Amino acid sequence: MDTLASPDISLFEGFRLDRRGGVLFRRNAYGVFTPIAIGRRALDILGVLVERPGDLVSRDEIIEGVWPGTTVEDSNLNVQIAALRRIIDDGRAEGSCIQTVAGRGYRFVALVTRGETARRRRGLAAILAADVAGYSRLMGADEEGTYERLKAHLQQLVNPKIDEYHGRIVKNTGDGMLGDLHGAKRPKQNNRARSRA
Repeated sequence: MDTLASPDISLFEGFRLDRRGGVLFRRNAYGVFTPIAIGRRALDILGVLVERPGDLVSRDEIIEGVWPGTTVEDSNLNVQIAALRRIIDDGRAEGSCIQTVAGRGYRFVALVTRGETARRRRGLAAILAADVAGYSRLMGADEEGTYERLKAHLQQLVNPKIDEYHGRIVKNTGDGMLGDLHGAKRPKQNNRARSRA
């Protein structure tokens, strides 16, 4: 696989921020960066803070960078910072990546790597899109039984296969799903297969 370097890519604490693409990724248990859901304003605020790691960024500078030419109440910024912290501080033991400097602004305290050092792996990804045929009819005939059968199929058939190929379910839509098997060229080997080798 080749690598690309870009000044628009920043890495910090298991996250990769792609400012040009407008996407925040989190590294999963297999070392693969997968996109995570984050609001547009929170993502823009993160971009402003990550651009100046360790520096005090005033509330006015953030507001001008995220809401240029617009009058914004302080509470809007507070709400977006809180949403951002819930995502990037999840599981972090040492407090928040975003330090509040009372009455002045915020400081991004995590180590940030950018440009030539922040490299993105490119490769093939298998995308799985699945849907239950006749789901509405089945639910109309037996709602509880259909739901239980769907749950059983997911637990016994679908989830083990996704795990076997180091994948993940990106989105559930009731009777459908979108899955990502990024970088999963081979399934995990089970103990029996290993012992025969």
